[in-house]
Amino acid sequence: MSLWPRVILHYLFDFLPTTFSAKPLATFLYGNGLDYVMALRLIRVCNYSAPDDMIQRVRMLYFHWNSYPNVRHVGV
Repeated sequence: MSLWPRVILHYLFDFLPTTFSAKPLATFLYGNGLDYVMALRLIRVCNYSAPDDMIQRVRMLYFHWNSYPNVRHVGV
């Protein structure tokens, strides 16, 4: 778990964003209490090339986790 901050920074700045990278990124942001609006803003500001399908995937994950708060999401 200690590698998470470094990994998330790589997702935000180094890697070409994809739908595949959306889940680990959303898991980290949601699991650390970052609200939906701020998470999307952070993704778009840090990586302006984030495709719309990646943003949509993050939206769907946040919606699902907020709808079912007992669902295990961190580390899945």
